[in-house]
Amino acid sequence: MALSKQNYVRRYRKEWESDPILKGWLTVCIGDDTKAWCKACKCTLVAHKKDLVEHSKTKKHDQSLKRSNIVGHSSKMSDFFEKPLKEPRKVAELKIAAYVAEHSSIKSVDHLGILIKDLDPTSPVLKDLKLHRSKCTALIRNVISPCYLEELLEEVGDIRYSIIVDETTTVDTKKVMCMIIKFFSEKQNKIITQFYRLIEIESADATSLTDVFKAQLIADGLNPDKLLGIGVDGANVMVGEHHSFSSILKESIPELITIKCVCHSLHLAAENAFKTLPRFLDFLQRIHNWFSNSTKRQIEYKEIYKLLYEGKKPLKINKLAGTRWLSRYEAVVKISEQWEGLKLHFDMAKSRERCYTADQLSTMLKCKAHLLYMTFLGTYLKPITMANKLFQATDADPLKLLEDVNNLLLTYLTILIPPAQLEKAEKHSLCNYDFEKYVMDASYMNFGEISTSNIASSSIT
Repeated sequence: MALSKQNYVRRYRKEWESDPILKGWLTVCIGDDTKAWCKACKCTLVAHKKDLVEHSKTKKHDQSLKRSNIVGHSSKMSDFFEKPLKEPRKVAELKIAAYVAEHSSIKSVDHLGILIKDLDPTSPVLKDLKLHRSKCTALIRNVISPCYLEELLEEVGDIRYSIIVDETTTVDTKKVMCMIIKFFSEKQNKIITQFYRLIEIESADATSLTDVFKAQLIADGLNPDKLLGIGVDGANVMVGEHHSFSSILKESIPELITIKCVCHSLHLAAENAFKTLPRFLDFLQRIHNWFSNSTKRQIEYKEIYKLLYEGKKPLKINKLAGTRWLSRYEAVVKISEQWEGLKLHFDMAKSRERCYTADQLSTMLKCKAHLLYMTFLGTYLKPITMANKLFQATDADPLKLLEDVNNLLLTYLTILIPPAQLEKAEKHSLCNYDFEKYVMDASYMNFGEISTSNIASSSIT
């Protein structure tokens, strides 16, 4: 007896599922067991194998099957589980991430990971190595950083410590506060200075900074009463006499020591002293801007300089930094050493380019009094610039630095005070010396000297 259509569909359903032509796209029509359903074309079909095979050969079905991407993509149970990473591979990837965090940009890990993997394709550790920017960033942020922070806090424990604090605004206009901790390490048996935190803040006023600072110490398990001192810059919000970061902290920690950054103090002292000099000196020191964006001008000046100085190459004039005033010492020295070459260049440029800036610079460079000012700046900016660099060293001796600051003060007092009076002062307590009573007349002061080896036929009268 012939099978009914319903029994036919049920009997041969397993055959459809094993047939490579019908597998994947064919199933029973829901609601009507006497018909089949094409999942690719979304249509019902007669439940006979011959009709089903003919449907599979049609152009419409072939295109629908490609678009639907049904066949060959059935998920396996193993696809839902990740193979556990081997311990040697974990160690290798963490070491590379730590190296990148310490020495290079995270972007470089894309190429570094491939390079290390290709060094030894037979290595059981390196062959499975996979480390790119996203994974490296996640390892640094979520694994390495918390571990280092935990070790740091355990090492500090309940001993006394100091913190260096500075607030700034990032490129994307976010306000952040950087904290560096300084303490005696029993493991290393020495005083160490180490990065502690970088905290995003909403406001940079004294109250907000203090609240965030205290809250972070408490959250990390550090006792605020053990805070021995803070290092800050010379900003008013940090060290102002009334309602500043340091004054608010001293209300709860009366014995707190506040140390202002010596580099900032030297910078501000030099900047304020410069304000007493003529303003044209600031314009003269921006000769860098004239050459910075013009290769043609650089080549023209190079040829002039070679003719004047027997084939020597000109010195590149430094760009002035708005927040680091002492950077202009290098610019002052290099302008002074190339005075005649620059004078000739701008004398030719003012007529060739018809430029007002070139005309003004040419006029300034022709004045010998201006060269005298530049000589003075080059002579007496050098000691304070050298002292500034000493304080930026990573392994400087604090006692030696104290002696260097005292010698710096003595250097400038020798310019202002007659030697007979200065000999009466105690050399180790010059900060208390009332030098204003003995300042000599400007006509007796030494304003520096300039070498004529690099300046052709130049004299100062």
